[in-house]
Amino acid sequence: MTTGAAFDPTGANTLKAGTGYTNSGIAATQSLSDVLSGNANPATAMLQGTANGDYLNSNPYLQQAISNANQPLIDDYMQKVAPGIDSQFAAGGRNGSGAFAATRNSSDKTFTDAIAKQTADIMNTNYANERQNQIGAQNSIGSLYNANAQNALAAAGQLGSQNQAQQDSRNAAASSLMSGQNAQANTQLQGAGMAGDQRALDYMDADKLAGVGAQKDAYKDLQLQADIDRWNYDQNKDINAASQFANVLNGGGYNTQTTTKPVYSNGLSTGLGALGSIASIFGMLCDIRAKENIRFVGYMLNGTRVYEFTYKNDPSGQVYEGPMAQEVEITRPHAVREIDGFKRIDHRALIGEPAYVQ
Repeated sequence: MTTGAAFDPTGANTLKAGTGYTNSGIAATQSLSDVLSGNANPATAMLQGTANGDYLNSNPYLQQAISNANQPLIDDYMQKVAPGIDSQFAAGGRNGSGAFAATRNSSDKTFTDAIAKQTADIMNTNYANERQNQIGAQNSIGSLYNANAQNALAAAGQLGSQNQAQQDSRNAAASSLMSGQNAQANTQLQGAGMAGDQRALDYMDADKLAGVGAQKDAYKDLQLQADIDRWNYDQNKDINAASQFANVLNGGGYNTQTTTKPVYSNGLSTGLGALGSIASIFGMLCDIRAKENIRFVGYMLNGTRVYEFTYKNDPSGQVYEGPMAQEVEITRPHAVREIDGFKRIDHRALIGEPAYVQ
């Protein structure tokens, strides 16, 4: 991987060949462009004579057309008009008279004028038609020239597009080849970096084993400390219980080291009614019905749940901690008594171990 020997060069060779790609259609387009740019449309030569006016007065069929058009006039005059004039003057005995000559001269002039007019009309019509043909040929030559120029431009444009497409293909192949080479180089660099990481893995097992040993030593230290703490607790258990019991009798809390809140208030008995000497024994007003703002805070070591609360109708809002009589009654019914409608707890029957707060 680090030397690049694992890479298949087939793709790179294909891209390298693509950098010299030649579009086979370019040669044909080039040939067409050369033909269009260097040669006129063959139809132009065919129209050139008409456009030049070669046929304006040289229609080979014009004279025959004139003769054919005049022949009926000639036949009519020679066979009908002239003989009629001669016959009329002969009947009158005036064939050689001046009137006869004047009539024949007038008749001949009318005849020749008619022949000349008809000939002129035919030639004029022919000229006008040929002139239109000349103009049409000139327009056609112009259109052919423009079309030829457009075709030449289109062929040149197509040639340019094909050349550009060919160059784009070469550029794309070169770019892909370069990207592939860069990717190969990056992979080689990554392989070199992975070689160093692989070397570091050789030392990982030793590091892990050392960490496991340290964890085992720390766990043994914790076990030893726990055994020491348990021994100290057992040695001082009776002394602590007696101390806590004396603290409760003096109106203190279950665990003065962890809280400054008293367990109950004997002064609240005034608001609830005098309870007499019995209340001095069952002095802990722990009935849940007399409390509000109740929040669980922990357990006593004997399993009794401890709550934080305030007494109802207490204007001072003093916060206390202690158990609920209804819960203590379930496990220690002998420690609970109902006096004046409220349950109270005999702390002497309840206290066995100090309380703790979570």
